[in-house]
Amino acid sequence: RLRELAQGGALDTSLRVLLAKCLFYVAYNRNAALDHEGSLAAYAALIADPVLSRSTDSRILAYISHAKFNRALMLDRLHRHREAQAAFRDAADTHVDEELRRWAEYGAARMAARQHPPRAQGRLLIRFARRHAEDPEYASLVVSALIEAADVFREGGFHEHEERALQTLAARPNLGPERQLVERVITGRARGHSLTAHSVQVWGAPALAE
Repeated sequence: RLRELAQGGALDTSLRVLLAKCLFYVAYNRNAALDHEGSLAAYAALIADPVLSRSTDSRILAYISHAKFNRALMLDRLHRHREAQAAFRDAADTHVDEELRRWAEYGAARMAARQHPPRAQGRLLIRFARRHAEDPEYASLVVSALIEAADVFREGGFHEHEERALQTLAARPNLGPERQLVERVITGRARGHSLTAHSVQVWGAPALAE
């Protein structure tokens, strides 16, 4: 009913924000229920809504931005990597939240890498890490990219490349809270174990001032 009213121009801004919130949670809850295709469709409906997609309200844009990121993540989990890459790029371009934009950039880089053989995958991830190596805002993502590159090299049997990725990781200065993760990865490799990078999580609804 809210969508019908919105399309008829009968909703004020606060009700349009409510509509965006409702559509977001329909998609979010379908994903929680493991209905991934249903979640994809619901996120797409929010993103393409003829009224909401034209809005300049920052609250509505936040819901759309989070929806784009989560839709990209669903495509990744369904192994639709080419579509996911485009969706992550779209999420990065529709940035209201700078942290989300950085994660979307990383997501696009990961999806681009997954469309290549193992050695090329690792190199593309290292390229992302080098591009952002000096930016403290990207610190956790650089660490994740290097860990994932090392994982890919190891799985592909490229052990010299794996060792170089780990050396680059160990040499990173000012790791802060990432230090513990890096130490676990290096120790795990020494013991013959593989530890993966940060898991990329579905984003909840944006925290908005009521």
